[in-house]
Order: sequence, then structure tokens, then C-alpha cells
Amino acid sequence: MADDPEVKPDDATTTTNEANDDDKKQENDEQKKDESQTKEKDENDDIPEDLTKTTPQQQRRLMKKIGIPVQKVGEIWYPIDKKWYDAFVRYTQWDKGDKDIDGGLENLHETADPRPGPIDNSELQDPDNPKALSQGIQENRTHIWIHSDIWTLLQKCYTGGPAFPRKVYERGSSYNKEKYICIWPQLLKLVYCDDKTGEIDVNKNVVDKGFPPDYTLKQMAKDLEDEMEWPEDDKKEDTPYVHIWLPFGKVKAIYPIDKSKAKVTEEELEKEDDTRWVEVPDDYLKTKLDDIFKPPESTIATDPTAADASATDA
Repeated sequence: MADDPEVKPDDATTTTNEANDDDKKQENDEQKKDESQTKEKDENDDIPEDLTKTTPQQQRRLMKKIGIPVQKVGEIWYPIDKKWYDAFVRYTQWDKGDKDIDGGLENLHETADPRPGPIDNSELQDPDNPKALSQGIQENRTHIWIHSDIWTLLQKCYTGGPAFPRKVYERGSSYNKEKYICIWPQLLKLVYCDDKTGEIDVNKNVVDKGFPPDYTLKQMAKDLEDEMEWPEDDKKEDTPYVHIWLPFGKVKAIYPIDKSKAKVTEEELEKEDDTRWVEVPDDYLKTKLDDIFKPPESTIATDPTAADASATDA
């Protein structure tokens, strides 16, 4: 029978010391974590429910929690008036670190510039369409873009508007893709069809949406489909599950009147009711939105159950 390995006293002492050091380190880490959580809780308790009553110090803390977002495809970003945002930066000294604030962070509410009034994006607004942005805006001169989380925070702190939510898209080949904000989308009104009767009522269940003008009807339908919840077995890769209807006045703008199997004269088309809803055939879903909707804003209707959609001018 082999003898047990001899353990030297020095080795045993070293092992014990290392174990004690590990225990102390774990205790210190847990203590720091508890202190950090307690401090964060105290700071959160310090912030009023009504964010219009927040101090510049509290607004800095709330902004830090959001961080500096990076644009991601599918996110919503907002333009905000540059003059107003600059006033906010001066008030909170948001362009400086805590240790670089003139007079110290604790005295910021006493030394800061005047608190800005409500957000004012009126100069960014198109004079002919209140939901559209003016064609004359220029990034970093008239406005900057902020993440939806920051817009929500600032709107709660200062109120005001108007809001111009814009989606982040991606374009280019697989080797040269770039993200971009669609500043001037084709503005549409989505109208959900009655899920039982299929009736389209343009005065009910209206939702404003915007899509890139060079989007096809198929791309629009796929975007709408992605926003809805579907059983896994019902999902399709190519064919959109959303059906689209247009007023006949819009359909005849893209539908040829002279085909080998069916011919119709312009006179016959003129006799049709332009407001009658017509489903767009699958082979015409490749039509681009800007080939159909010339006005700055138009309307679409969808059924959240049957995934059917229709569109008309607003």
C-alpha cells in the first residue's frame, strides 16, 4: 500500500492564505455591488414622477442610462431642432463630463443656462403637409437625429413637438451595405379591414406609416407582415401574406389597358368608379410606391387577422 503524499507545512499555509484571499475578494465584490445598487436606487428615488420637474443633474443621469445609441436597421429615430437641442446641451452641460462642469456637478442647477422651453420642431415641418419634413432641412444645421428612447425622455421632460418618427433602413449590395434614415418617406395611412366582414372603412382603425418611395408593394407588404405575429407554420419566405387593395383610380395607373388576353379602352376605364377597392394581383406587387402615390400622403388598409391591406389617397 502506497504512503499518502507528504504535505509540507508551508504548502498548507499557502493554500489556506489563497483561499482566504479569494473569500475576501468575493466579499468585497459583493459589497461593491450592493453599494452600487443602493446608490442607483437612491438616485432613482430622487427623480420625480413628473419629469418636467427634473433638475439638469437628474436629466444627465437619465440620459446616461440610455447611453449613446448606434443606428440599427428597423429602429425609429427622430429629428430634433438644432437650436433647441443646443439650448438643452447648454442647460445640462451634456457635452462635458461630470468633473468638467463649471462650478461642479452639485451646483449645476444654479449655474446652468436657462432651462429650454418645450421642444419646437416647427421649422422642420413641411408647410403643406404637417406630417412631412421640409425639403429644406439639413442635418447638423437645422436638426440632429436622436434615438427614439432619447426623444421619449426629452418629450417627457419638456413636452412639445411635433414628432417626425423615421425608420432606419439598409441599402446596397451584400458587400457594400449602408444604413440610412428615410427622411422623406411615402406617407400612408393604414386602415385595418374588419376581421369578420372584410369591410374597409377609411374612417376607422387608421395608423400612419411611412415607407421608402422606391419600395415596391411587395416590400411594403413584407414589412407589414413582419410587424404582425404569425404561427410558425404560416410564415412564408417569398410570397407576402398581406393582401393589398387600392382604389381603382390608383390601379388603372399601373395596369396595362392592352394585353393579349384582355383589352380595355381608356373610355371604358373612365366609366369605372375610381373609389372602388381592387385587390392588387401578385404579379403587380413589384410596382414601386412612387409610381402609384404621387401626392405627399396616401392611405392603406390592413386586416390584422387575414393580413389584407388596401390603400387610397388621404
